[in-house]
Amino acid sequence: MVERKKVFIGAPSAAVLEARFAIAPGSETKFKYIKSDGSSPDIAGIGLNSSRDFYTNTGEVLCDGDLFIRGTLFLNRMVLSTNSGCRIYATGPIFLQDLITYKNSGGSADKSNLQLVSAEAILLGVGDKSCDTTFTDSPLARRLVSGYAVSTFFTRDAGSRSPKDVGQRIYAQGKLIPSLEDASCHNDTISFSRLLLNAPQVHNRYKGTFRGLVIAEIALFRLSQSSFEFDRVFKQVSVLPVLQDSDYLEVK
Repeated sequence: MVERKKVFIGAPSAAVLEARFAIAPGSETKFKYIKSDGSSPDIAGIGLNSSRDFYTNTGEVLCDGDLFIRGTLFLNRMVLSTNSGCRIYATGPIFLQDLITYKNSGGSADKSNLQLVSAEAILLGVGDKSCDTTFTDSPLARRLVSGYAVSTFFTRDAGSRSPKDVGQRIYAQGKLIPSLEDASCHNDTISFSRLLLNAPQVHNRYKGTFRGLVIAEIALFRLSQSSFEFDRVFKQVSVLPVLQDSDYLEVK
């Protein structure tokens, strides 16, 4: 046992994300990409949806570096080509649906990984309508607005916004995504690997093994049906290099 004087677990705010990407306050910059190195490809495969309500994967994603997104991000059956990792930082919520397929572009040493940061929330397989006939509630609303536990979801901004107000905002963003499905509508036994999640709150409705890293003030996975393992790829790659430790995790 080791004694520590300070343990901080959190997530960066939108303002902190802007500062770390050297985006001036009040700037209209919505999309900024920093390559890992000179050999990294230009970003490709992520853009606004047709109604310009949110960002989404529009094809195979080429990403080897750090990407700032202003707004909501929806990743659906993502195919990711990367060498040392793709790190996406969104000011709005991130919704991730179905499998992630990695294509290693770095040769024999496979260091492919995906790191997601949201200033609001990350939700895996949480849709507005359940396809389980025994479940009549909206999983999205249950987790964010109408559930009995929502009032206890206190994060760093609880002093300025109530947990229900925070949840209502995230719920409204999810309702703007027409193809957002609940895990019960496809394969809810999906597993994830090489995945890092950092947000004030993280929700997961999939039953499969989660192999990666979760840094959150609130983490709600499938009760009694979740399995976690640390993925050692995060011992080999840069972890959220744009951020400072004090932005999300600090132990002193």
